[in-house]
Amino acid sequence: MNGSGQVRPTATVLLTVVVVVAVLRLAQDLFIPLALAVLLTFLLSPIVARLQHWHFNRLIAVIVSLALALALMVGVGDVIFGQFSDLAHQLPQYELHLREHIAHLRGFMRGGITDSLDAVDRLTAQIERLSPVTGLPAGVQKVEIVQPRASLLEIARDVVGPLVKPLGWALAVMVLVAFMLLRLPDLRERLIRLLGPRNL
Repeated sequence: MNGSGQVRPTATVLLTVVVVVAVLRLAQDLFIPLALAVLLTFLLSPIVARLQHWHFNRLIAVIVSLALALALMVGVGDVIFGQFSDLAHQLPQYELHLREHIAHLRGFMRGGITDSLDAVDRLTAQIERLSPVTGLPAGVQKVEIVQPRASLLEIARDVVGPLVKPLGWALAVMVLVAFMLLRLPDLRERLIRLLGPRNL
């Protein structure tokens, strides 16, 4: 009797965990922007409070704080993009240095290793000369698959397609942050009412 009583709660907990994970997986396009918006709201709410303390209207304070956050994100993105761009420009110089180091190493390894490699190359060349040339049997035509040329719409879809989801997330996050910052005191009271003061 006791064993069956313990099996049911375990199965219920396991089923609940599976359902919650499945719902989170299916609704990740909704929950990820919502979580980012909540995080940004908590980060920007002190700025809004400080601006309101300086007698700014709440709407103006929200707009200024969002503009500051957006400028900061664009600045950080510009710095990261600049670093990647510099690295891409310096890669040929790194390749030149690596080739010089490999040439120095090759000079040190001129002994038995290079002689062995030369012998292997000569053997490979002789085997290739002796092996029969494999051609197509008579009457069989060579088939080559040629991809059709991409249209302008397909090129635009390939270029713009990967950017749509991140831009949509960014727009959703900014709208949610603006709404939460504008209605933060009201949202706090509603959350307290929803959870109940005893569970706060």
